[in-house]
Amino acid sequence: MPGDKPDGYGRAENQCGDSIEIFVRLKGGALDDVSCGAHGCANVLMCAQAAVLLARDKTLGDARRATSAEAIVAALGGQLPEHELHCAEMASRAMARALEEAAQSAREPWRRLYKTRP
Repeated sequence: MPGDKPDGYGRAENQCGDSIEIFVRLKGGALDDVSCGAHGCANVLMCAQAAVLLARDKTLGDARRATSAEAIVAALGGQLPEHELHCAEMASRAMARALEEAAQSAREPWRRLYKTRP
């Protein structure tokens, strides 16, 4: 989806250099398409994918609630090691930023025409 101008885009990074990008598209008030890109260890990728799955087909508000760091850890069966919890927090931050941008796009659709990033 990155080349298709998503309604919302969010990126989060950690000090270690890991990063997650989230792309969302709205249709009829719900998240119609959600995808991600991740750079880092397997835990980063798993958290990013969990956030995508938790948000898909939900309204913006429901997606916000469903993609907290705690919900992401729970979706992974609670098996994320404590020293890797920052991966879930990063996925949650990236999703929150994407959802906020999507909400703004829904309120002011004309802004989409001026976006220069994904």
